[in-house]
Amino acid sequence: MNTLAQKSKKEKVNFFFPSELNRRASKAATDLGFSYSELVRQALAEFLERIERERINREITEAAKFFYDVEKRLADEWRSAETRLK
Repeated sequence: MNTLAQKSKKEKVNFFFPSELNRRASKAATDLGFSYSELVRQALAEFLERIERERINREITEAAKFFYDVEKRLADEWRSAETRLK
């Protein structure tokens, strides 16, 4: 269970950005009134949420295709059985 204290716990990390990306990120943070760290946190959180949504959408699409194929096979088998019975 996550408490508020656990959710707000932060860890220091170091990483390198290409100079142009660093310049653009610094400008965006200033323009938006964010700290550089907050801009990077928000951008990363939004990116991770987006890729999670994309993964879920892929899984839903695969499941829908699977069930469509199963339903089509069952309908074909049913029609075949009906034809034999006539």
